[in-house]
Amino acid sequence: MLPLPPAQALLCLTAVLCVGGALEDWLATRAAASADADARRRRWRDTLSPLARFTSVAAAVLITYPAIFGLRAAASLMELLRLAPLDALGLMIVLPTAGLLAARLPWTARRAAAVFTVQGCVLAGSLFDALRTELGALSASAWPSPLAAGALLGLALLLPRLAGALGRELGGLIDRRFATLRLASVFGGFYERLASAAVLTLYGYLVGQQLGI
Repeated sequence: MLPLPPAQALLCLTAVLCVGGALEDWLATRAAASADADARRRRWRDTLSPLARFTSVAAAVLITYPAIFGLRAAASLMELLRLAPLDALGLMIVLPTAGLLAARLPWTARRAAAVFTVQGCVLAGSLFDALRTELGALSASAWPSPLAAGALLGLALLLPRLAGALGRELGGLIDRRFATLRLASVFGGFYERLASAAVLTLYGYLVGQQLGI
């Protein structure tokens, strides 16, 4: 298997996450502009936004496979799906359900970017688990050492939050300087997704190295 530069995976992940974020912002704006805006905003915050975020990160992981693991070529997604179809189905039920529950808890609701970053890592880990089984690399593990797992969790919690705050501050400065609108929100969302893509890329390369790339 030929290795792939991490910058390529990071670029692809960021692009897909940003497209998903732009669509999410457009849908949120539409919900806020409706006649029953309050009800729609609550429905969006509690239900539609978590599902949209999960869809975005799931699409990012699947579209960038196998580059997310630092690979140029690997078994197709359909081949991996045939190995454990029920596991894949269960994962596609459990992960969005967990996102819906997280949106209703104050602590996790304030860390939505961290939630969907962890969702992406879990999905990527399950994908890697199927890949290592297909390759017969049974000594490889989809989950890194406890130290690495703790560091990744810490990055997932802190990096998108800090990056989003930096982006909002930068966008706010531009808004005030040039009398523009909503750049604080746009920059905050972009920086959050860039940070999430960086965590996903780091995770993918950590586990991908076990395949001898």
